[in-house]
Amino acid sequence: MPRQAGMKFKKFVTMVGDELIRRFFDNREAPLPASMQITDTALQQFLNNLPEEKHKEIDQVWESINEITEKGIGYMETAKEDDGVSTADDIPCEQMAMVLFLDYPETFRAARDRFICLTLAADVTGYPLPAKKAYFTQTQIKALEQEISNYYKLKNKGDDCVIKHYPEDGKDYLLIERSDYMKSDIKWENRQIKAFYYRPGREDVIVYDGKTLGIRYCSQGKGDIAKHKYVELFGKHILKTTLPLEVYTTSLISLEPFRNGAFNFKGNNVVKRIKLKEIKGIIE
Repeated sequence: MPRQAGMKFKKFVTMVGDELIRRFFDNREAPLPASMQITDTALQQFLNNLPEEKHKEIDQVWESINEITEKGIGYMETAKEDDGVSTADDIPCEQMAMVLFLDYPETFRAARDRFICLTLAADVTGYPLPAKKAYFTQTQIKALEQEISNYYKLKNKGDDCVIKHYPEDGKDYLLIERSDYMKSDIKWENRQIKAFYYRPGREDVIVYDGKTLGIRYCSQGKGDIAKHKYVELFGKHILKTTLPLEVYTTSLISLEPFRNGAFNFKGNNVVKRIKLKEIKGIIE
């Protein structure tokens, strides 16, 4: 968020307050000068003077804290209730998120993981599955994690991979945190342009519905090859079976009726009416 400094950043800094912001930077091993007046402009300047790797690390953490205050406050409240954590009732949600991040990191992480699992909706693809028992044991999940790690290592995306399992509302969510291709950027330093390199993180989600025997795959990456690999490995380790070819060729979700105008918003005898709230797309 600090790289896109503006009203959102200024509001977040103001609502969190000086004490928690100082604690945040202490927590990231980048303490603020004692004499520094904390404003969005001063913080942006301080971040710009940090080593680039540390700057990017803090950016990512700050963005994750801000994002859940904007869109996932309910997940924070649920995580607090689950863990028996209490915070003051009269503080802004930005302060609550920062308190959880600093003082109850496991509670914050549980809230953010569920937020990502239930809201990540980039590139959703559905697959039908055969009637097989699903095994969401630590042994099976670790085996799946290891194979996905090996897969991305061969793709030169690094071998960092962690999978977390969250059952929710009759479904099973697998949050896959992984590394991606190395990226490069440039910056000004001593009146010269210098290049630096870093490996970003990505988050993917597999959603398994035991009632309909299907999974949905939501990814921050692109391409059908990775999708099919995830489905193949899900079958191998969670369902303990080799999935038939039709799993990959049968579509559960199609946008074609929207594209060709055949979709009927008036509904039918079962559905009274369908109201389109939002649609997003990419113009190429």
